[in-house]
Amino acid sequence: MRWICLPSEDRGQDWLVKSQELDARLPHEGMDLAEETVYLLFSGTPSEMLEGNGRTLIARSVIGPKKNLERPFELVDWKAAPVWRERLQGETLTELLEDAEAKRFRGEKEGRAFAKPFSICVRRRLVPGLKLETEVIFHE
Repeated sequence: MRWICLPSEDRGQDWLVKSQELDARLPHEGMDLAEETVYLLFSGTPSEMLEGNGRTLIARSVIGPKKNLERPFELVDWKAAPVWRERLQGETLTELLEDAEAKRFRGEKEGRAFAKPFSICVRRRLVPGLKLETEVIFHE
């Protein structure tokens, strides 16, 4: 999977605006969306992100031949790896990160080992009206 990314200036709370900037950039780069999902890529654990540490990238999955982009845009290639996915509950990013931390803790108690970085996946659904579905993705 390949993502086009922009750094978040607000721990990921600016995901909607940044995803729209990414979408607007795609035609200029000769790329297309691979799916409608928005990803928040976090460099640390959920608890580190809650403390304001780490880096967040807002990402869209794309297809296209480009290998490099001009800053502030970045291309990230994700290599296939085992993951553990769980649905998240919450209305705010803080609530989603708290739920992600609880799910990580539960997984570790069950004997799972996770890499430090993780992702939150945001899917927009039109079911009468707009509904957001979120899930956390931990790399094992």
